[in-house]
Amino acid sequence: MSIVPFAQHAAVAALATLTLTVMLAMPICSAGDAAPASPVAGAKDSRGDAGRGEADYATYCSPCHGTRGNGRGPMVVLLNPKPTRHSDTAYMKALSDDYLFRLIRDGGPAVGKSPMMASWKGILSDQQIWNLITYIRSLAE
Repeated sequence: MSIVPFAQHAAVAALATLTLTVMLAMPICSAGDAAPASPVAGAKDSRGDAGRGEADYATYCSPCHGTRGNGRGPMVVLLNPKPTRHSDTAYMKALSDDYLFRLIRDGGPAVGKSPMMASWKGILSDQQIWNLITYIRSLAE
């Protein structure tokens, strides 16, 4: 009997426990809150910094969405429905930045999506969310 499969399952279980603990500790948000104006109103490309967004993506998003946004992070085995593929160009182009902002800030239920998509309000600043959106957009190019 090999210990490697056990170690892999234990690592996934530990990551799942940590993720669920963080999700349960997050505040419940009002679904009616609009996305704040971008730091430079009307300048879509200046809303966020993809380089800074990449670091937060690795921390907060890749466990579910995968390191390159392919929807195959280590948590995927525990999730139903499966995470969105941020690398799907056609799908991502159909989503507005304001929609993505609300989704990340307020969680899946705020936009009619899965409750497995947590709210990051109180964890990520508005600027960090704009940075994430800019980085996520780069995954679909």
